[in-house]
Amino acid sequence: RNDIYDRFRASPEDLRPGPVNASSAELRVIPTTAYDTMTQAAAAGEFDEDDAAAQEPPLEKTPQLLLELLDLWGVEERYHDAILRCRSVDELLDLDLPEDITEKLLHWHEPPDIDRIIEQPTMALDDVEDLNRYMEGSLKRFLLKLDPEQERVAARTLQGPTLVKGGPGTGKSLVALYRLKNLLEAPKQGVLFAEKTPRILFVTYTRALINVSEELLVELLGEVPADVHVMTLDAKVKQLIEQSGRPFRPASDKDERQALNEVLAELGGPASASQPAVFREKIAALRPDYLLEEFDWVIEGRGLDDLQQYLAEDRTGRGIRFDRVTRTAVWAVYQQFEQKIRERGLSTWNSYRREAARMARSLDDAQRYDVVIVDEAQDLTPVGLSVCIELCKDPAGLYLTADASQSIYSRGFSWQRVHDDLRVRGRTTVLKRNYRMTRQIGAAAVQLLREHGGGDEEVLENNAVHWGPKPVLLGYESVDEEARAIAEFLRRSARELSMPVHHGAVLVRTNELGKQLADALSAAGVPAQHLRSAEVTLDMDRVRVMT
Repeated sequence: RNDIYDRFRASPEDLRPGPVNASSAELRVIPTTAYDTMTQAAAAGEFDEDDAAAQEPPLEKTPQLLLELLDLWGVEERYHDAILRCRSVDELLDLDLPEDITEKLLHWHEPPDIDRIIEQPTMALDDVEDLNRYMEGSLKRFLLKLDPEQERVAARTLQGPTLVKGGPGTGKSLVALYRLKNLLEAPKQGVLFAEKTPRILFVTYTRALINVSEELLVELLGEVPADVHVMTLDAKVKQLIEQSGRPFRPASDKDERQALNEVLAELGGPASASQPAVFREKIAALRPDYLLEEFDWVIEGRGLDDLQQYLAEDRTGRGIRFDRVTRTAVWAVYQQFEQKIRERGLSTWNSYRREAARMARSLDDAQRYDVVIVDEAQDLTPVGLSVCIELCKDPAGLYLTADASQSIYSRGFSWQRVHDDLRVRGRTTVLKRNYRMTRQIGAAAVQLLREHGGGDEEVLENNAVHWGPKPVLLGYESVDEEARAIAEFLRRSARELSMPVHHGAVLVRTNELGKQLADALSAAGVPAQHLRSAEVTLDMDRVRVMT
């Protein structure tokens, strides 16, 4: 215990309440620390509420107290002058200070009210030594503590394919990581895997999710065992294709756009005279990017082989209704698109995924996995999910998390249609408590989903834990004007939440817009960086701008 006090530059005396002067006409606490003195001064009204800076008392008013606090917190002297010169929170946030010091100063400047304290997440402390690791910097963050419902899901034994559904912020991904940890612990490992370390594949769609999962797994497990593989689906697909000796040349987004544009140009030219005019009209009414999504998610993503299968396919959730004529026209364009891709010596990702699933089916047990955990399964096409299923020795080892409010998995979709082994009826859990968003944000999102025919009713139920202001929708005519408004919003939010501005993130539609906006935000005084999926990390001192 004394070691911990030393680490945090504290002592048992600091934790005892100040002495009470019982002879006074009014009982009062005699301040014993700089923090007590500052708090009492604020309570006594020494900070003039009518002053222009009423909501933001300048740090200069209590320089001696602040210096005492900086000493107590172990802030290096080289930072003292810069901190004392600050006249506002914005100036403080602009300083290049260690994050823990910035957070302490913000807390001192504006202590959180009881509502914000109650809303703070509960962190898990598995070992007192973790406090030492945290102070030394080898432990970057404490993991969130699971609530009772999440703990039950993470600890569940292998009974068959398991699906955990929930909206963003319900803890699906964290529960999946804890489930991996539980499966590696001695009691369960001995019962389920004959006292040998199980081979586990943790797979998701984007590199950003993999980066974050790897960081959290290191903190959860200390060291990730060699038989635990964490990778994107497409990294595994590439591995399987290359092991077969076949060339691996996937078409890029640019390749696919060029191939489709060539097909559309030919459709509008003299060579298309043999095509019925109604075909050309149906295709002209569809955006090229929508057609590419149709190829990716419906035709190839569901492994459809001919026009008859496409005519019979349930497209619920795609947003635009296709009649028989439209489907026939789209199929004809798809066939020409596929030919253009082949002529370039390329293949689409879904064609590689389909081939990888066939290869995985023929692997022996030594090359497959005891457990396959698929995080954010809604991001994978059915063909992609088939790869994961084929890589698992037994369907009992399958564990999927999904945000079924995504439109592709809405009404009409059946998980069992992905694969005969994916029978999750009776083994599906819905996590409903949302710890990330507010009820107001949830209500706005649910309204949009329902208006556009998307969403799983079980997941759309709005059980957000937190309350907050309604989301704001604004329009701007230029990127610079938009960036100035976002910069002000980030600064104001940082002050209200008592955290550094770089804890914010900006989501954009395209990478090109992301680059422009990151530059404009930096020019507006908020350091920002555009990140692609593979570059996303939890530790960064700039606002993240990403798709």
